[in-house]
Amino acid sequence: MKTTILCLIAVALLTACAVPNRNLAGKVDNRDITLPEFMGAYRGHFENFMFENGRRPDNEEKKELERLTWRNITIHVILHNHFDKYRIRVTEQEVLDTLTLSVPPYIRTSPLFQSNGNFNQDLYLQALNIGTPVDLTPVKKQYYEYYIPVQKLKQKLIDTVLMTKTAQQLIEKIVRTRADVDWVVFNPREYEIMVSDSDIEAYYQTNLINYSQAPYFVLEYVLIPVQTAQDDLDQAERSIAEVYGKLQDGEDFAALARQYSTAPSATSGGDIGFVRVSDLELDIEKQLNATPLNGFTHPMEHEGGWIIYQVEDRTKSFFKLLEIVIDPHPGTQTIHDIETRDVRRIEELTQRFGLSAAAGEYGWDYHLTGPISRDSLWIKDMAVINKVREELESVQTGQLLEPIYSPILQSWLIIGLRENQSRQFQPMSQVRHQISRELVEKRRNDIARQMAGRWLDAWRNDNSAYPTGIKVRIISTPDANIDLQLMELPARDLFYHVIRDHYSKSRIEPYQFGSLFVIPVIKKTRLLNAEPVSQQLVRQLFIDNLDPAWFDRWMEDQVKRTRIVIRYNQNQ
Repeated sequence: MKTTILCLIAVALLTACAVPNRNLAGKVDNRDITLPEFMGAYRGHFENFMFENGRRPDNEEKKELERLTWRNITIHVILHNHFDKYRIRVTEQEVLDTLTLSVPPYIRTSPLFQSNGNFNQDLYLQALNIGTPVDLTPVKKQYYEYYIPVQKLKQKLIDTVLMTKTAQQLIEKIVRTRADVDWVVFNPREYEIMVSDSDIEAYYQTNLINYSQAPYFVLEYVLIPVQTAQDDLDQAERSIAEVYGKLQDGEDFAALARQYSTAPSATSGGDIGFVRVSDLELDIEKQLNATPLNGFTHPMEHEGGWIIYQVEDRTKSFFKLLEIVIDPHPGTQTIHDIETRDVRRIEELTQRFGLSAAAGEYGWDYHLTGPISRDSLWIKDMAVINKVREELESVQTGQLLEPIYSPILQSWLIIGLRENQSRQFQPMSQVRHQISRELVEKRRNDIARQMAGRWLDAWRNDNSAYPTGIKVRIISTPDANIDLQLMELPARDLFYHVIRDHYSKSRIEPYQFGSLFVIPVIKKTRLLNAEPVSQQLVRQLFIDNLDPAWFDRWMEDQVKRTRIVIRYNQNQ
């Protein structure tokens, strides 16, 4: 999960006086930040600015982007320092489990994972586990390196920094508390509100950013397939011979699979689990039967490439196998030859007749994406998607992007930008009813809050009796505890905050409870000292009632304490 920290860097950026190292941008907490690291991060912020604003930044905005770049580099260093401090590690299985249980929204809505208009869970799990029809390695990498470690770090900080002994003792006291409470309830829905056309117009103009239509692009593209040449086939044969030699020398099968195998199973050390004997070709079955447990087969030709199996287990109907697959892929020279011949020819034709006509001349398939967002998975190669994202804002509508070679698709892609809608708003006619509802709800809440304030002022002046003349509902809950139900709704967090404020002698104020405003009048409290308190409950109450922005504030404090030395200035 990417945590958004909105404040600007509050730490002083110190410029070094020494002669700068040409390849060193600066230091963060004594960690060298190389110039390529800095420039890569800076370009990302630069491109995001252009995407969001539809223009290049001016000089002052560039300076702000530079400050933002140093801030995010600083956050990256801080996070990894704390990952090391708390020995936070993530396994590949944790990544798979997390992505299986919680599918990212942009993947759930991607057309690549839709069947009959619905999200296809089986197709997604196939991509997640074996890399087809889409290679989700970049997504898994993000979860492996950032999202899951941050979630673990939050739990470590809660236990070691935030949840002090004093905080635990207070929560235990709240859990043991029994209280007689009168709840004075103000219901905003009891107030009649009217809004005018001018009110709606003013609200629309003031909050126009809230009615932005999602930016979208339309791309056209052609795939130019690159066939393997004889040299590429020869190289695959040399590679499998090299792997086989290393296996004979005693090198680890799983390690070699990770290093050499071209199959999706390479990420798991070649492990493909149990395979049914009846599903195997007869020649392969014979080789596997002749191979001892933990032994490996000779290289076998396989679907145009080569494969070696290791037998981990054998049952009556199954083999448990590891594999190393070496598929022939177009080599550098083959890829270059296609670029200099076919790619340049179609580019030249496109300039005169358009991409669709140029593709037709050579019999290549022409594709039109339809409207897609910046994060859409519109092709089965995340590396291509990321590259296109980088280039989108520097290309004008009607122009071609730089040709991209996809090893996964074994094709060159010629991509054109057909349409770019990066800043449009829903017309007021479409959102009029939504605005009317928002205004009515806001004004009802404002009136209910004002009525609660008036009631409190009158009661503070004379708390011998409840004030009259203001419409309220009073609900009494004798002997209430942390498991309070109020109006048949769970009110654990409300009870927690009310009793916490009572013990800290805070001034009584209205609390928001769902759509209602309530004023608690505590008549009497009792403390059950003998009642045992579950530490699991204490921890959960602490977490449930943390300010949602606590991690951002913790990070802000860490940034302020971090020393940054800048040796390179992008805008100097």
